[in-house]
Amino acid sequence: MKNIDRKKRIILISGTLLLCICICAAAVLFFVQKGADDEVTYRTVSPERVSMKQTLTAAGQVTAGKEETIALETKKKFSACTAEEKERVIKGQPLVYYTDGSHTDAPADGIVTKIPDLSRGDIPSSSDYLSFRSTGDLFLSIHIPEDRINDMHKDDTAVIIINAQKEKEYKGRIIRINGISNGLISGGSEEDEDEDVDEDEDAAEEDPDAEGDEEEEEDLSEDYGEGEYEDEAGDDEGGSMAYYTVLISFPNDGTVRPGMSANSVITISERNDVLALPVEAVQFDENSEPFVNVVDGNKTRKQAVTLGESDAMNVEIKDGLRSDNRIRILHENRGN
Repeated sequence: MKNIDRKKRIILISGTLLLCICICAAAVLFFVQKGADDEVTYRTVSPERVSMKQTLTAAGQVTAGKEETIALETKKKFSACTAEEKERVIKGQPLVYYTDGSHTDAPADGIVTKIPDLSRGDIPSSSDYLSFRSTGDLFLSIHIPEDRINDMHKDDTAVIIINAQKEKEYKGRIIRINGISNGLISGGSEEDEDEDVDEDEDAAEEDPDAEGDEEEEEDLSEDYGEGEYEDEAGDDEGGSMAYYTVLISFPNDGTVRPGMSANSVITISERNDVLALPVEAVQFDENSEPFVNVVDGNKTRKQAVTLGESDAMNVEIKDGLRSDNRIRILHENRGN
């Protein structure tokens, strides 16, 4: 009987020890795994020669060209107008017929904006005409804030993406930068910056490519609509900000209609053969001075650097490094 009780005690003690061992093993595995998840790892990179491009994105609405007039024959009798206001027409399409069978045609693809008020048999006078906007080249009017307007230059290139057909890209160029702001914009409201600036109605009919003194440029928002600026850096923190109209011209392939919404990506600088590092390689000290960790044998040393331009991936290193330096970049793996 005593032998049986002894065996039971031995079995109970053995089971308890085995359970303790299992619990300890599980705890060790847990902390080992947690340590692996929290392990700090590094990789090294060297400065590389890259091409860097800075862009700015702004949204707007597509509009047709400047309004122009189509004169009618003043020695023939009017028969009928085959076009209607706001109708899209193609180059060479008859717009007005005369009683002798001849006709006045559309000078280009475009939109008829006004038709003459004539009856059959009337002889048109010099004041009778059609109004017409060409859609051969279209325009995108955007607003750029004052802190970025000096980055814009005439003939800078832009990529236009129509929201209704995002699979296409249209190449455009800046043709006008207004020298006078549209006013102060804050919280979605707009105030006139200078109420004494009169609209120049005659200037609205001039060629949008025409050269002129920037300070005398008119606000083109009435003719080309108004756009909206989008900046990934965030909203203006200083309250009201002046905005300037920038006009981009781009060719129409026949599928884009005035009034469509679009985004523009404007290249404001493009440089080749720039010595650069990935943006995550650069750190900043307590004085906001940039530095990198240079690998020196089995150690690292803190190296101050001078930065230049940056894009979404790289930052230019203007001074402080050579192309054969190795830079340590820290990564923390937190697990899932």
